Amino acid sequence: MSALSKEKLYRLVDEHRAFPHDKKIVLFGAGEIGHAAIAYCEQKNIKPFCIIDNNAQLWGHTVKGIPVLPPKQIAEQNPTLVILASDRGAEMAEQLEEYGLNNYISYFLFRYRYSAEKVPDPGTTSVERACRWILENQQKNGGVSVFCGSVHEYPEVTGYIIPTMLQYGFRDEALAMASYLASVANPDGSFNDASSDRVYLFDTAQALRGLNAICKITDEYAKLREKTAEYLFEVLRSHDALFPKSYEDDAVIPETIMLFALPPMLEYAHMTGSDENAALVHQAVKRYLRDPDGLSLGTLTHFLAYQIDGLIDMGYTDEVMTVIENLLACQREDGSIPAYAGVDWVCITGCSQIAICLYKLGMPAPADRLMSWVERNMEENGGFLGSVGDGAEYFEDREPAWAVKFYLDAYKCMIQAHFDYNFAPEAPADIAAEDGEVLSILHELSGNERVLEVGCGKGRILKRIHERFPNCALEGVDISEKLLSYVPEFVNVLMGDMEFLPYKDKTFDVVYTVECIEHSVNLRAAVRELARVCKPGGKILIIDKQKSSWGRLATPPWERWPDRTTLETLLKEYCSSVQSRPVQPFGYDRRDDMFIAWTGIR
Repeated sequence: MSALSKEKLYRLVDEHRAFPHDKKIVLFGAGEIGHAAIAYCEQKNIKPFCIIDNNAQLWGHTVKGIPVLPPKQIAEQNPTLVILASDRGAEMAEQLEEYGLNNYISYFLFRYRYSAEKVPDPGTTSVERACRWILENQQKNGGVSVFCGSVHEYPEVTGYIIPTMLQYGFRDEALAMASYLASVANPDGSFNDASSDRVYLFDTAQALRGLNAICKITDEYAKLREKTAEYLFEVLRSHDALFPKSYEDDAVIPETIMLFALPPMLEYAHMTGSDENAALVHQAVKRYLRDPDGLSLGTLTHFLAYQIDGLIDMGYTDEVMTVIENLLACQREDGSIPAYAGVDWVCITGCSQIAICLYKLGMPAPADRLMSWVERNMEENGGFLGSVGDGAEYFEDREPAWAVKFYLDAYKCMIQAHFDYNFAPEAPADIAAEDGEVLSILHELSGNERVLEVGCGKGRILKRIHERFPNCALEGVDISEKLLSYVPEFVNVLMGDMEFLPYKDKTFDVVYTVECIEHSVNLRAAVRELARVCKPGGKILIIDKQKSSWGRLATPPWERWPDRTTLETLLKEYCSSVQSRPVQPFGYDRRDDMFIAWTGIR
């Protein structure tokens, strides 16, 4: 006997919803999922006739007043519908078919259909709008405008937006930004302010930040990076490890913001193996920490956060804890932190930057509150005013580019914190060998490939591959350091974003990702990265929930399920033999097409 089609099952569910007293519902399973099914039935005023369970010790007893019977008695109950309330639904389905019943449905599919609540398409996310703001304010020469709609590019902001754009998968745009920097660099490697011929050391350091990042994907700007870095080190060296003053004519900006200029210099020192330059940076840190104007709550949060973030990145976390505690003491019920101690208005950029610092320090709760406030103050076009509130005086009438840059950086930190602190503690470390997702991946392997899982979590699928194919070279990448700490030692792991994978081109024979691409905020870039690191002739496999099933599960705000046809089309840009088909995770109804496997040959 074959199972009823999904359409016929849905008709049974719909009929029960319309005429509940004429139908007989039976639950199969009295375990954890069974109890969840009972609770759902109570909520929807559904009265199960009985519970069937294979555990003989439960027969003759009741659960929540519902009698528990042995499976062999189910046919004589003549049920209208049997709900499989277990993660062993496939085995239960076979058992029912032996009893001559085919009118069964998994609890998950039943609940989805019975609720019958059409969840609207969530539309464009806030982070997608912010990315679009950057793209729309990038000039033809690659530079990024100072403010929304401005025709003037800003070398400083263009420099430190480059790593942001790379992280979000906008490689071509980041390369164009690097090209712009090369076109406006002074012969000695320094950079001027956006609106003058004056060299600014802070701006030059942010250009170096961008050049450090772009050199991870191309050598084209390596010499400019060297020239810019050596210029900064020479200035620092010749002034006894303290940059000459740049802001003596500006009462708002403290000289200690140069603490944010030092991390790209330290990164360069480490990349080039210069212990001398690294020591010079740390000497400068110690000098700035002695500055009485440093880390002051009397500083605009934007400039204060520059200092805190710079110190965190260089390993000086203890030195920032007091000012962090003082800032959190100022956090309001709406999540915001005032621009200065004692004022009512708020610097939006400063809030995003403080959120970044809190995420880096392992304080996600107050950071999430800050991010919630920031997003409520996003403009329709994806930008942010410099400040809001009574008395606001920091670009309160314009949208600065750096406000969007730091929001995007904070958003990435928020996603990482979600997986580190919310998901990692409860994430499963194992998966059933007969799980449909596992079987789909094993089917693509012969036993000697170099394999990459993108979004590998705790490595549960990689463990199954190792059991079956011990000669495969296994590697995994994930955004969460805490998840990676659980991955077995036989897997080589790296931290990284799916839109900016930390691997060279054409590295792997098989590249796959399971329930990960749904977290991408740039689907096109994520697919391109999977293809970039896959060898010609290699296989790409994507398994995820499809858009047509949106609403069946709770999701974080950034999550989007890919449209089946759209993802097929994207894969065809890089692959041949592109196909898609439904797969069922362990315990799901075999007629359930929420999960799709997309495959292609590079």
